[in-house]
Amino acid sequence: MNIYLSNETTFTNNGLGFLTDCLSAVITDEINGNYSLTLEYMLNGHLSEYLVQENIIKCPVQDGTMQLFRIKYVNKDFNKITINAKHIFYDLLDNFLLDVAPTNRAAQSFGEWILARTNYESPFSFVSSIATTKSARYVRKNPVEAIMGTESNSMVNLFGGELQRDNFTINLLTRLGQDRGLKLIVGKNITGIQMTIDENEVYTRILPLGFDGLMLPETYVDSPLINQYPTPKIRKYEFSEIKYDASGEDESAYSDIQDAYQALRDAVNELYANGIDKPQINIAIDWIELSKTKEYEQFQNLETIRLGDTLKANLLGLDYETRVIGITYNVLANRVDSFTIGEVKPNIATTLNNIEKAVESVDTSSILDAARESATDLINSALVSNIYLDYENGNLYIMDTDNPQTATKLWRWNLNGLGYSDEGINGTYEVAMTMDGSIVANMITTGELNAELIQGWDSLTLQVDGLLEQKELTDEQIEEIKANYATLNELENIQTQVNEVVGDTYTKTEINKIINGTDENGLSVSVLKTTSATFDENGMTYSKSGAATTSTINQEGLIVNDSSSGTELLKAGYDSAMGETMVKAANLYLTKYLGIEDWRIEEVESTTYGQGVGFFYLGGGN
Repeated sequence: MNIYLSNETTFTNNGLGFLTDCLSAVITDEINGNYSLTLEYMLNGHLSEYLVQENIIKCPVQDGTMQLFRIKYVNKDFNKITINAKHIFYDLLDNFLLDVAPTNRAAQSFGEWILARTNYESPFSFVSSIATTKSARYVRKNPVEAIMGTESNSMVNLFGGELQRDNFTINLLTRLGQDRGLKLIVGKNITGIQMTIDENEVYTRILPLGFDGLMLPETYVDSPLINQYPTPKIRKYEFSEIKYDASGEDESAYSDIQDAYQALRDAVNELYANGIDKPQINIAIDWIELSKTKEYEQFQNLETIRLGDTLKANLLGLDYETRVIGITYNVLANRVDSFTIGEVKPNIATTLNNIEKAVESVDTSSILDAARESATDLINSALVSNIYLDYENGNLYIMDTDNPQTATKLWRWNLNGLGYSDEGINGTYEVAMTMDGSIVANMITTGELNAELIQGWDSLTLQVDGLLEQKELTDEQIEEIKANYATLNELENIQTQVNEVVGDTYTKTEINKIINGTDENGLSVSVLKTTSATFDENGMTYSKSGAATTSTINQEGLIVNDSSSGTELLKAGYDSAMGETMVKAANLYLTKYLGIEDWRIEEVESTTYGQGVGFFYLGGGN
């Protein structure tokens, strides 16, 4: 081991010298977790005066490489100095990401993007062969949080990888370690054991559900270990990707029902093969690395264990295949003293994948259709509104009176955004879209949501869990649902009639009138005229079937077009070519007067000259 000053940048030399008076030195290394050195040193040992905070120790680790550790904690007593040093990777804890958003990038490019945008330059590089592309945004976080933090958008959670920290090189692998054929045998290579057993997620009888409620004729698939427990542990699992279509039209579905059944059985058996029928066991093991003992010294590759390796063991009467998730390495003896086996601590990516699978089976089309119908009814049933343009302050009002000061319900539109208040002009705008990209609403219904970060995700997952735990429908409930569905012939008849509907938007009541052929008074109905409002990239457009004009409100103001030709008849708002607000119209008709600054033009009538137009100066002074 060597010691270096805190500001050293070159580590190919011996630094200040060798640390020759070590009493003990232990490396702790965990998958995507702690990587540190704990060192005990003689109080007055060689170079002990340099064992101070922030200095750097170069130390051999289990894989044979020399790694750098920065001293973070120092404790001295009468005999020795105890220090704890973190791997040099953790220097990134001191750096900062103000607002970084790598988008649609594979793992290596993603990591490089982060490191290139830290508050100050660092010597770290990022390597990965994971080709999956991901996107995320990190606001006011340090790089360690972005790479291996516990939040859903950290790199280890997004990409599902495992970190190999090699001094200033950060490598994100699909997994660490390998299967070396190692078996754990108490009394041979195990000298002590501490076991944690968790049966909360054990299932031995699974009811698989395919797409559209596809079920097996035998209902359940049992685990070979079902009799190892006092009672069956039953769980429903949904496999929405397994479909059956007798017509063969759906290429992603099985056309033979027996093939679909077998796919469900195979999916459940894969769960059992992956250990869902066994307790999750994490074990801390005191271990003799036989390759380091005198009796086995001629077999240098015998029973060498590394972080991430696969192990086989028989525990509690069950055969397990598990992994090494943490290692304690004795530097002075050059051997592994103990290690932890079990499952890598579940990260939020696994949880999100499970929730995503459940959400995929939820039919959102009916929710979206209902929201569209409700919005259409609400807009079409609006009472006559008043429109007021405030040119001086750049505001457009649509309101329930003719004066913004007296209006209770109003929409207000200006450069900063669009908002609705039912408490008047000075009230709270509870529905709003603002120029900073924010949408404020109590309820948002959408067909597809693409987002980098969803705040309040915990609440959402609880609701999804509730959906998954709903009870099965009874036979009576199923028959009641069937009775309320239309037959195929009825649906085709409705589709034919709906295709003949004239107009862009109809309410549910109007569509029912057309489908039934009569209104509530029994009169024949074939075509309805209706008013609709459309939001798109051009703004908010009002139209009515058969009307001579359409009106559009957008960031430039109010525009009125001829419905048939599309010719612009009126524009009131900002003209970018002239750089000012103005009103342009094909024709302008005034019933009282026209005011221009201090001038006024209006119709007048005198006994001398008769009826005509007068120009009046209203200003004072000159």
